[in-house]
This record gives sequence, structure tokens and C-alpha cells, in this order.
Amino acid sequence: MEEKYAKHIPRLKFMYWVTIFAVGVMGVFYLFFESIVMGSLKWTYRDPIMVNIYGAIQVAMGVLSVFGLKKPLRYIPVLMIQLIYKILASIAIIPRLITSSDAPRSGWVFIVIYLFIIIADLWAIPWKYVFGPEKE
Repeated sequence: MEEKYAKHIPRLKFMYWVTIFAVGVMGVFYLFFESIVMGSLKWTYRDPIMVNIYGAIQVAMGVLSVFGLKKPLRYIPVLMIQLIYKILASIAIIPRLITSSDAPRSGWVFIVIYLFIIIADLWAIPWKYVFGPEKE
């Protein structure tokens, strides 16, 4: 079945690499250096426990993406979870950034990064494989 989706394999692997480096590595910083991250991003809301939880989730996504490099089709749910949570986070964050007079610039940086990853996930995921018949 993998032959049928051969054109998607390099795309999926690209997104697993993006997830390893852009998401997983950043998660390490959230997990172990949250005060440095929150200070450098000029976040006024500081809850290190929530930042650690978010970091742990990001590291988990990065680790699972390592497995996705070996079996790209099997680990598509990792990219789908990433896609869904980045869409939901963007929907929640954008109105706050627009309406807030003191929104940190880092919020817009996150949105730009999220939009890149959202578009790339939509491009990489073989949707016919995801929503197609069970046996092909």
C-alpha cells in the first residue's frame, strides 16, 4: 500500500523532521528552561507548570516523529494531532492578539509558525489514505 502513497512519503518525512526540530526541541526548552523562555518571549502570564506540561507534550510529539521517519504512514496521527491543536490554538489566540493593546509580539511569531506548520501538514498528509477504505 505504501507504493500507492509514495509521493507523500518525502512530504511526511519532511514534516516529521519539522516536528522533531521545531516542536520537539522547543519543547525541551519549555520543559527545562521555562523561566528563560517566558522571559525572552515577554509573556506576562507566567505559569511554569502549564509551560512544563506544554513542553512535555511537544517533546512527546518530537519523539513520536522520530518513529514516523521509519514508518511514515503509521505515524500520521502524530501530524494530525499537531494539525488540530495548532488550528484550535490559532483560532483562540488570533482574536486575543487583535483585540489586545499590549499583546506580545511573540504571539504573532507563534501564529506565523503555526500557520506554516498547518499548511505544511495539510500538504503532507495523504488524505485519501486517512479517510479511504480500510483495505486497499
